[in-house]
Amino acid sequence: MKTLIKNFFRSDLKLSSKWWHRAVIAIFFILLTLFVIERIQWTFSYDQGFSKVGSLENYISADIVLVSDLVSKVRKEGQVISTSDFVYGDGKDATVLSVYKNTTYCSNDSIHLTDAILSSNKQIVDFYITDNRNTRKKTDIENFKSYTKKINSKCITVDSFSDDFGNKVYFLESLPEIQNLSFYEFSFMKTLGNVFNTLSRELEIFLIFIVSIVVYYKIVLYIIFGKRKINTDL
Repeated sequence: MKTLIKNFFRSDLKLSSKWWHRAVIAIFFILLTLFVIERIQWTFSYDQGFSKVGSLENYISADIVLVSDLVSKVRKEGQVISTSDFVYGDGKDATVLSVYKNTTYCSNDSIHLTDAILSSNKQIVDFYITDNRNTRKKTDIENFKSYTKKINSKCITVDSFSDDFGNKVYFLESLPEIQNLSFYEFSFMKTLGNVFNTLSRELEIFLIFIVSIVVYYKIVLYIIFGKRKINTDL
């Protein structure tokens, strides 16, 4: 067995004395270690232990409700709100919710929602929509209503900017991404599933590791140095 091991690892070449061989081995193990650490961190990360349990859109009715009030009403303790299956690693809500939750209203009836906001805020003078190219465009009230209904946007925000004279200009903007927010909560079963998934991937890494060793010692070194000198010593 000892002879087989020496022959496999090309002891005849005295590779340990060659700097390039030591560099190849060092780089290989560094990359392998980094990948294993990354996989372990991914498995036990805050993000991956969350499962989707509901969507904000499911709770929007004909009533006009401020987003912050809607979230407070329907969210259960420990739930996080995000825009996708990847929950924010710090456990905080999606940025879009944090920014617009106190200025955005939702309702199933976008036309009635627009009229209600305008009637309660006489300072609103502009209307903005975002086209398919994600470009914000200024429009009039009729086009705003038409577009909002067309894309089935159930949430509209009241925002503002300062003009050249420092005066605040208030406007309405459709925010369909708000209704697409979903509720997530920690799931032990999902975390457990991630553990098994990582173990299976680590097995793949181990197999790649074995194949890489074989390729290096049996193919690469053979191409460089040719057939090994068989060591028959016991």
